[in-house]
Amino acid sequence: MPLRVGFQGNIRSSLLPHSLDFKLQSHHLYPTLEGVKSDADALAKDLRRKQTAYSKALLKINESQTPSKNKMTGVANMLKDITTMKLRHKGIEKKIYAMRQEMLRDIVSDADVVSVVLVMYHATGRSAQPVLRPLVQL
Repeated sequence: MPLRVGFQGNIRSSLLPHSLDFKLQSHHLYPTLEGVKSDADALAKDLRRKQTAYSKALLKINESQTPSKNKMTGVANMLKDITTMKLRHKGIEKKIYAMRQEMLRDIVSDADVVSVVLVMYHATGRSAQPVLRPLVQL
């Protein structure tokens, strides 16, 4: 089964089923990966909200002459929550990376031919001209 690696916009429609992007989207782990990525996005959004709230609360405490113990405890708890959320997000990012690597290993190991088109730029005069170099692994 051939595998074509390259810029998606330059692939003829007849070669699309052999492209890396197509095969990644057809992989059995792809729906799970998309779910994990949406979880990471949601957590990142919550983290930004929490960080904004923390900054505002910290500003209010700094402006206050004598902040209450409850406000101080609340800000400390927010900081703990932020730290926990950052650790969770890092763990999810690691999981996403591991899943992508597993998908790539599966796809490349199933391929009997890998075709890669390198686009290099050769400077000629005032402009750089693309030089296409097809690489094929058998």
